[in-house]
Amino acid sequence: MKKDSDGLMLLEICLAIVFFALSAAVILQVFVGAHQKSVRSETVMIGTLLAEDAVNALKASGEEAGIFFEGDGYHEAENGFEKQVTVNNRAYTLAVKHEITEGKTGLLDQGEIQVRYVNAEEPVHTMVFSRFLPREVSP
Repeated sequence: MKKDSDGLMLLEICLAIVFFALSAAVILQVFVGAHQKSVRSETVMIGTLLAEDAVNALKASGEEAGIFFEGDGYHEAENGFEKQVTVNNRAYTLAVKHEITEGKTGLLDQGEIQVRYVNAEEPVHTMVFSRFLPREVSP
């Protein structure tokens, strides 16, 4: 009778170990997924803030886009202007594409700012902007 109870106790212990090992594996996967979502969320938030900051600075300047971007640390790229920024030890690239249309009463500057990781193809955040730079009209 003693042998049967010893074997049963060993089986119960093995089942408990298997149950806790499976539970630990599932919980570990949940924590890793939550961490990845947290990092992605932080990246999108930083991308949004960088794009908003660039658009607000451009609108507040009142200068033509080319003059503003060159003065703000951007360099000319194939389709517009680019600037490298580091936030929380992560490097981002701000890429600006814009088009200026001249009218009778002023200039219409329209474009978009893309924020992406350095050397990444897909943007983290994209923001469209437009502004009007009036000029004096003689009667």
